[in-house]
Amino acid sequence: MEQVDLNDHLKELRKNTSYFGVYLTASFVLLLFATMYAFAQLSWYNWCWLIPLMGWIQYYIVISGHEAVHKTLCTNQRINEFVGVVGQAMVGVNFTA
Repeated sequence: MEQVDLNDHLKELRKNTSYFGVYLTASFVLLLFATMYAFAQLSWYNWCWLIPLMGWIQYYIVISGHEAVHKTLCTNQRINEFVGVVGQAMVGVNFTA
């Protein structure tokens, strides 16, 4: 088995210029809005499945904020900060803290 140096592996990962994390975060934000709309439209007994869904969505939005804090969500730092601030504000977390 080939021995891979951790620092070399991290350098390769940081060269990734993909915006996949931003697109994934945007899709979870849209899913969050759809879930909030469902809360408003459906009966109260549907909340049994909507509440865990809302928690799952918020979890992934918080994870994207964690990546944005470490400046690894995307290579463009302005977009990284914007997505981090907006995403964390949606789930009640202070991005700068």
